[in-house]
Amino acid sequence: MKRYLTLTSIIAAALLAVPAAADSRFIKEGSYLHTALVEVCTHTRNDQPGKLFNTLREYRISKQSAVDKVMCNKQQLLTFARNNDAQRVVAMLQRYERLPERKVTISDITAPAN
Repeated sequence: MKRYLTLTSIIAAALLAVPAAADSRFIKEGSYLHTALVEVCTHTRNDQPGKLFNTLREYRISKQSAVDKVMCNKQQLLTFARNNDAQRVVAMLQRYERLPERKVTISDITAPAN
């Protein structure tokens, strides 16, 4: 039982540490991840959709993941592109932007039985 509790506490501690490791302060400069993010943000800022596409493919990042998860200067990728007037990059990635879900209501339209 003691082993089980120890193992559980180790796993819980590891899972709690994962979000902290994703913070940019913990990404070493020059690492694979740092290089990928710098290239993606640079190509986005310079409005170079071809180079951005090649970089995403080289680092095996899907366009959907880039739009959802990549942050440049504490902004999501599409917001960063819009703020830097990168119209061609916005046009390339805009279809992957997740818009707020619309609420759908269904009402019963059958006539009441007499």
